[in-house]
Amino acid sequence: EVLCTLEDVIREAAAVLKEHGRFYMVHRPARLQEIITRMHQYHLEPKRLRMVHSFVDKEATMVLIEGLKGGGVFMKVENPLIIYEQENVYTKEVRRIYE
Repeated sequence: EVLCTLEDVIREAAAVLKEHGRFYMVHRPARLQEIITRMHQYHLEPKRLRMVHSFVDKEATMVLIEGLKGGGVFMKVENPLIIYEQENVYTKEVRRIYE
């Protein structure tokens, strides 16, 4: 966040989206509470959330979040996305994404 803040990004996204427009963000899990708070503040209600882990036994390194301008309060928390089965070997799901 050198030239803008998280709040700047969310505020401006809310300003340009039409009602029921969708907002997508990839960010760090440590910022999740702030992301959700700011999205709610600017009426971009979180609809889907998915954590991304390098390996099944490691902490999440990214969070994927979808917001809906003017949406209700329901949010779906999806199963985590695991990137690697083992060192340098993608999981089946990641291989399907890249195909």
